[in-house]
Amino acid sequence: MLDDARDVLQAMVRHAGDRGVTASFKVVFGRAWMELVRRVLEGGHDLVLVGAGRRGGPFQSLFGGTAMKLLRKCPCPVWVTKPSETEFVGAVLAAHDLTPVGTAALQIAASLAELQNSPLHVLHVVEGSDPATARTQIEAELAEFRGAVAPRVAIADGRPADAILEYVDKHGIELVVMGTIARSGVAGLITGNTAERLLPRLPCSVLAIKPEGFVSPVALD
Repeated sequence: MLDDARDVLQAMVRHAGDRGVTASFKVVFGRAWMELVRRVLEGGHDLVLVGAGRRGGPFQSLFGGTAMKLLRKCPCPVWVTKPSETEFVGAVLAAHDLTPVGTAALQIAASLAELQNSPLHVLHVVEGSDPATARTQIEAELAEFRGAVAPRVAIADGRPADAILEYVDKHGIELVVMGTIARSGVAGLITGNTAERLLPRLPCSVLAIKPEGFVSPVALD
C-alpha cells in the first residue's frame, strides 16, 4: 500500500514538473485531517487544497469528515474542490459579510476570477446593515478589479446560509469564497451560524478563509 501511494504521488510530482511547477510528496500514517494540519504547521503553508468526490446522491456529501475537520481546524485557507472535467474555475462567488475576513475573501475571489477570466459575483446578505452602505463598500473594494467581465454585486435579505445556497443554484456558481470566524474563546471552530449551516449543504467547491489571529487546536508534538 505504501509503495502504491508513493508511485501515484511520484507521478503527480512529475506531472507538475512537466508544467513548470516544483513539487514534492510525503506519505504519512494517521488521521488524514490531523496529519494535513500538522504539515501546514511544520511547513508554514498558505493554502490546503483537498479534493472531494461524490459518494452517491447529491453533492450534499461533498464535505465529508476530513474536509469539515480541515475547514474547522486548519490554520490556513482551505479549498475543498469537487471533481471537474475542466482545469478552470467557472463562476466565482464571494460571500461578503463586510468584516475584514469578508474583504479578504473578496480579494482572493477577485484574484481568481481575474486569473481565469471567470465571472465574479459578490453577495452580501443584509443582517442589520444598510444595503446602500454595503453596496458602496463592496464597489469601493472592487475598484481595482481587472477581470474580463464586470463583477456582479447582489444584496439579499433573509438567512445568510439560505440566501447563499439560493444564489449558488440560480447562477451556476462553481466556487464560493467565504470567511470563517472563530468562536470567542474556542480555538479552531468556525461560526456556528452561517458557515456551519452552509458548508455541508453547498453543491459546489468552497474556499474558506480564516480570520487574522485564528488559532488551530492542533499542536506539533
